[in-house]
Amino acid sequence: TSETTKISMDGKVEVDADERMPTTSESIDTTGGPHYSGQVKDEPEPSRDTDTKESWRNSFARQSQMRMPSRPTANGAGVGTGAGTNTSKPVKVEVAYSAPTGGADPNSLSMLESQLEQFQTEMFALNDGKEFNIKSPKQVSVVLFGVDNESTNKDALDAIAGNVSDHTKSRLASLVLKYRKTLSQIKRVQKTKENKANGTHTTPLNSMKKGNGRLDGTAAVTAMESNKPDANEKTAIGQVVVSPMNASTTDEEPLVLVDASAYIFRAYYSMPPMHRDDGEPIGATLGFCNMLNKLVLTPLLQGKRPRIILVFDSKSGTNFRKKIYPEYKANRSACPEDLIPQFDFVRDAADAYGILQLEAPGFEADDVIATIGTMAVKEGCYVNILSGDKDLMQLVTKSENGGPCIEMIDPMKMVRFCHDTVKEKWGVEPSLLGDILALAGDSADNIPGVPGIGPKIAASLIQEYGSLDGLLENVEQVKQKGRQKNLKDNAHLARLSRELVELDRNISLEDMSFPTHYQNISDIRMESFDKDRLIKFYETMGLHELKRRVTSRLPKKRNGRAPSGFDRYASITEQLPEQHFRSFKSVKTEENDQGFSTPSTFKKPPTPEDFSDVPF
Repeated sequence: TSETTKISMDGKVEVDADERMPTTSESIDTTGGPHYSGQVKDEPEPSRDTDTKESWRNSFARQSQMRMPSRPTANGAGVGTGAGTNTSKPVKVEVAYSAPTGGADPNSLSMLESQLEQFQTEMFALNDGKEFNIKSPKQVSVVLFGVDNESTNKDALDAIAGNVSDHTKSRLASLVLKYRKTLSQIKRVQKTKENKANGTHTTPLNSMKKGNGRLDGTAAVTAMESNKPDANEKTAIGQVVVSPMNASTTDEEPLVLVDASAYIFRAYYSMPPMHRDDGEPIGATLGFCNMLNKLVLTPLLQGKRPRIILVFDSKSGTNFRKKIYPEYKANRSACPEDLIPQFDFVRDAADAYGILQLEAPGFEADDVIATIGTMAVKEGCYVNILSGDKDLMQLVTKSENGGPCIEMIDPMKMVRFCHDTVKEKWGVEPSLLGDILALAGDSADNIPGVPGIGPKIAASLIQEYGSLDGLLENVEQVKQKGRQKNLKDNAHLARLSRELVELDRNISLEDMSFPTHYQNISDIRMESFDKDRLIKFYETMGLHELKRRVTSRLPKKRNGRAPSGFDRYASITEQLPEQHFRSFKSVKTEENDQGFSTPSTFKKPPTPEDFSDVPF
């Protein structure tokens, strides 16, 4: 071309009109003209900052991918009205992709929003200037296929993007994929900022680094303990790893209540199908053991006995809620066949680790957790509930003057829900969360609620009237006539739903599988670590890799070592006079229970004169 392509210092692209590259002042015809060559001359010298150079390269690479079709497609297919549209009419595209300025973070919110806007502008231009809702799969289907019922998932868009025979549709599909990816990045950045602001942001263990390497398990736990947040500094919570084995407001060890039934299902769906040699499925069992190792293995190897209880649903599968409302959880599919035998395997795993298991016939795990948690706080014990079930957020309490409280930790996201976090999430105190769930219902548990009322409307009504009872007693004061009638007609469903979501906190210990040798809840701890019992369980289940990993962390005994010089002459030294061997006699090394030698205690070693009859 007669003019060279340049990238100005402010990041704008300047090209000759024949090059058909988008600029702020040039329009290009997508129906003809050569492809963009991608050659750059007279590129301005960027700073010596590596990040800045890389950002320039990324920006130019993105610009060089803007290759427009050199001729109409063979079948005349276009965009805007679906397949069959004639593309002989030039499409004018005016897009300026700006390069990031010195050292700008490509993952910053402003940069991502700028990219999103650029993708949107180009897609509208390729669609004959007609705007459409990019977030709507139906509208994207209309633009690409001319009908609204074609799939626009990632696999379908990847296939279209790789179809070089139709450049316009290929480019559109590629832009939709980039738009969705960038939109997801924006949501993640916004969520991270939100979590940092409210004190719930966490740093995963595997991202905590020391020097150029990653922390091992012990170092990571040490880092967690040394960086425990200050109870008076809310922002400090966002800078540490959330550990279920630590309380948020004190150094005192909490009681950890694990919703084991939910854990098993999460383990099952997180692992691929696996079977041991006799054909028994063990995928969920392996996943469950991995979760337990993350929780308790390190403190067990340190000689500690954590406070932890695994709580299960009733084995019979029946509970008082099904008697009240037979349709309770009736919408759930049957338990997978290969998971059923693994419930017993998981209980065997708990026995091998030495963890107490609790359940109560006729009650769900949530009720047992509610009862044990309430009793533990009364005994002055801090409680961490390890579960992702929103129903259990009703139990979260506020620490008064640093006193004991109940908090909840999501085991997948490792986010701690304290009193203020639950209140911010739902708009009401945790104690009123049951009123919101009663109004909004819960499709997961098939709790009906009041039709037409969701969590946000329910929260606003509870805030205004104080409680569900206050709302139903003053339903005539609800301003929206339709909502007022809806509440009147379905008041019985609201009261029924409130009864279903209420957690029973008064189960008798005699009705649980509670061990009689414990006098108080706060006395409960794991059994002392028995490595032989755990290794035997691994061998029985065929978990050979897990056995290897755990065995590698056990203390090593020095078997078959060469005898020391003192041991060689033990028979001789026994005949020495007491005055010659008073301090030397205690130096014989013996291995303690952990496999380590006892320290030496002698003050003066013997001399050759003490062994005159021995040929040294």
